[in-house]
Amino acid sequence: ASVAVALSVLGAGLVVNSNDVSAEVLTRSQASNPETARKLSEENARLEGQKTKLQREKEEAELASVVLAEVTKGLEAENKDLRSDLEAVSDTLRVSSQRVSDLTNEAAKKDQENLDALNNKNKQIAELANENEGLKEDLAKAKEEKQILDLSRKGTRRDLDASREAKKQLEAEHQKL
Repeated sequence: ASVAVALSVLGAGLVVNSNDVSAEVLTRSQASNPETARKLSEENARLEGQKTKLQREKEEAELASVVLAEVTKGLEAENKDLRSDLEAVSDTLRVSSQRVSDLTNEAAKKDQENLDALNNKNKQIAELANENEGLKEDLAKAKEEKQILDLSRKGTRRDLDASREAKKQLEAEHQKL
């Protein structure tokens, strides 16, 4: 009310609607007119109410701004932590992937070494099997030759025994004569 009175005394009036603010210059004759003064007083009361409402809305907006700033600050901190965690997990994943790759390569190398060793053992087994077959054949020949020699020795022994017997008989006949 004091603002409207001061403006009235100076001859100026303030007209405001909800979207814009404008000031009109009032003459002394308009200010002294009771109808105009009443309208200005009503307008002033309406504007004071609107001002109070706008101040409250401004305070609410400022409070919301502070709250949003705090929330933003918290979210930024959380975002920073999450990025740090993500980076740590990414590093761990990269190291693990490299380890898996190294182990896979090592396993492939070991598999190849084992395959080569197995092939060498199979080759040795085949060579030993061939050698074994040759030895079996040699053994069979040796047994056959032994049998032949045994038979020959037995025959020779019989012949020798028969020859000795014949010699004894000849000597015995020689002595009888």
